[in-house]
Amino acid sequence: MPEDENPWKPYAITDATIDAQVKSHKVLVVDCWAVWCAPCRTLSMYLEKLSLEYKGEVTFVKLDLETNKAISKKFGIITVPSLLLFYDGKFEDIIPGAMDTEYIKGVIAAMVKRAGGGAA
Repeated sequence: MPEDENPWKPYAITDATIDAQVKSHKVLVVDCWAVWCAPCRTLSMYLEKLSLEYKGEVTFVKLDLETNKAISKKFGIITVPSLLLFYDGKFEDIIPGAMDTEYIKGVIAAMVKRAGGGAA
């Protein structure tokens, strides 16, 4: 899919910008990844598909842990990929490792439902 076909595509954030992102989105999923991580690339492709499914309800962002170490330390991330989930401006959960995609979708769907959304 060409990049311009998905305006909801996950975009890069940094240690310096994560707080503003958390505050400005009802449901935020932070994909914590590293360039050398093969499972990270697979998860990233899946999250891009979810970004279309949950367009306007969930914001998906990417945080490169190689260049943004403060968040890794703050949340105790020792496994890549890891997903940080934020709801209504607060930390909600962490999903470490390359978990089953149906599990990830279920967790996100529950957050969307709480927020009053309806994507399945």
